[in-house]
Amino acid sequence: MQIIEFKGEKYPGFQAYGNAAQFAIPYAKYFCNGIGYDIGCCKKEWSLPGSVAVDIDMPDEWEANHLPDTEVDYIFSSHCLEHVDDWAHTLLYWTEKLCSGGVLFLYLPHYDQKYWRPWNNRKHKHAFVPEVIVDFMEENGYTNIFSSQRDLNHSNVNWHLGRSFDLLPEILSDLEGNTLFWMDAHFPGADFGLSSYGDEKDDEKRLPLKKELETIVENRDVTNDVFVIDDLRIYEDGPFETGDWEDRDKYGGDGIEFIENLFEDTHYVVRSYNAQGSIILLPLTLEVEDELENLLVGAVE
Repeated sequence: MQIIEFKGEKYPGFQAYGNAAQFAIPYAKYFCNGIGYDIGCCKKEWSLPGSVAVDIDMPDEWEANHLPDTEVDYIFSSHCLEHVDDWAHTLLYWTEKLCSGGVLFLYLPHYDQKYWRPWNNRKHKHAFVPEVIVDFMEENGYTNIFSSQRDLNHSNVNWHLGRSFDLLPEILSDLEGNTLFWMDAHFPGADFGLSSYGDEKDDEKRLPLKKELETIVENRDVTNDVFVIDDLRIYEDGPFETGDWEDRDKYGGDGIEFIENLFEDTHYVVRSYNAQGSIILLPLTLEVEDELENLLVGAVE
């Protein structure tokens, strides 16, 4: 693994390669639908799929503070806002370019990465923390605001060896504030040919999702947390882009009623049939019931 060091801190080497958007795009696909811009993508091949790529280095007239005179469904921007002269002015301008109900998806360098601070990296004119962006959005008419803390592209990651539901209570005790849980519906190795579903006879190891969710609900208040769970087709059949899983009856689950029961008082349970399917749990505290179909690509129930 390649490591870079700066002022005594270690960071993953890929932070020096550019294309930070690759870490946000899997999430952005759930929110950025319709016609929209990827502003500051640097290269077309790095842009959000399906978006109109906008960058000062591209051979047209468009850039962050000069966009076409049309409203769009979304604006996605990764590691761009820190480069503009007046970030608040730019965000207000982008807001004017969004249609009613439009989505602004920002992926920004976290202050904890020392090299990205403006006095260390002179290409950066601003340093951000999530609270500042959330305050701006709240004061400028945005609703249904989701924010997260640092990720691997920022730096620190902890690896835990053991059964997830045994380790979760300790991990959960360290979490502060609203949390986005990104979960897989099966055991590690199944997607990479390291082992097959039939090799694992222990149901809790082969399909740990139920025990993991139960552990999370038992150990924290999830009222305002968001869950994205991959591989819905392991648990039920449906109009999946990749088709039903032919071995579900032998090795898979029998529906997601356990999820609906666990979260019936706190969350909307949304099915997406993109690829192998996903389950998205959105807090009931958010007034999004009439907008769920706009949040996802693919069939929604």
